[in-house]
Amino acid sequence: MGRGIAAVLASGGLDVTLCDVEPGTLEEAGRRAVRSRAAAAGGGEVSGSADLARAARARGISWWEAVAEDLAVKQEVFAAVSAATPDAVLATNTSVACR
Repeated sequence: MGRGIAAVLASGGLDVTLCDVEPGTLEEAGRRAVRSRAAAAGGGEVSGSADLARAARARGISWWEAVAEDLAVKQEVFAAVSAATPDAVLATNTSVACR
């Protein structure tokens, strides 16, 4: 989901930093987002980083989280981003269908 979100944000002209702990996943996600017609159309840049705090500081204004559906993992990511950029606007998404 993260690369799709990155492509949509880039299509709106926003610069996006994808962050993942797995370098191979990060590289592939970045390539797919950049190749996306939506990303190319808006002029936003898509880059990648394996360093969560560095990525959060680089963008600083907002952070969209798309990690596994595990509350502890989501809390860990939000805590790390909040520590790196206390004024960041944080957002989340879910891949779980609500009934």
